[in-house]
Amino acid sequence: MRVAVTARGMDPEEEIDQRFGRAYWILINDEKKNTWEALDNAIYRNSRESAGVKCARRLVERDVKILLTGEIGPKALRILREGGIRVFIGGEGSIEEVIEAWRRDLLKEAAGANCTGSPDCLVGKFRLRAEESLGYPRLEKTY
Repeated sequence: MRVAVTARGMDPEEEIDQRFGRAYWILINDEKKNTWEALDNAIYRNSRESAGVKCARRLVERDVKILLTGEIGPKALRILREGGIRVFIGGEGSIEEVIEAWRRDLLKEAAGANCTGSPDCLVGKFRLRAEESLGYPRLEKTY
């Protein structure tokens, strides 16, 4: 099975990057072959729009089955799910620690997007307005 993790660097000892589409690196662990592949995400991280969508398509093309990340937007999550990729959130620490937490069932599978994605995303804007109208506090991101 191929497991992808958003990363702050190109090594499994690096910390998880909580962002998906704008992560610095995506590390893919092929558990069958016991190998690592490091994908530089600069081209998508620095893109003006649709970073998550483009990154999601890239993982589908690489036959990834599991994604471990911090935040995922609605459009990227839809593409990942359509491509057969399960998304888990809530990991902290090094990539190796996050993978171990996932193996021990300590990470939560994403029930839905947990960030609005692009500022231009209508789904995200609608969700924010709905939450605000219901009186939910706006969560501040900390990185």
